Amino acid sequence: MCERLQRSIGNRTGQALAYDGIGQTLRALGRLTEAIDFHATAARILRDQNQPWGLANALVHLADVCTAVDQSEHARQHRAEALTLLDDFTDPPAAALRRRLQELVTG
Repeated sequence: MCERLQRSIGNRTGQALAYDGIGQTLRALGRLTEAIDFHATAARILRDQNQPWGLANALVHLADVCTAVDQSEHARQHRAEALTLLDDFTDPPAAALRRRLQELVTG
């Protein structure tokens, strides 16, 4: 519903964030393959819209699902890209996310 509303008003960023939220819900329901599709779609739209903060978060969510389905190399790539995107953000939430990702990427 939210995704359709965002699409109807032409808000591509809002549509992508809705897709990312749907992906998180699907992951919680154990529907991992579907979750990957929604997170990947969100990431593609956010990349096209030049939305680095939203893209970084969508990539983190995508990486988490990839880890859950034993796609560790894909997860590592998504986390590395998210880390690069977070370089421009200095606020506390970004710093916390950066630390979490660095721990996951470097092991």
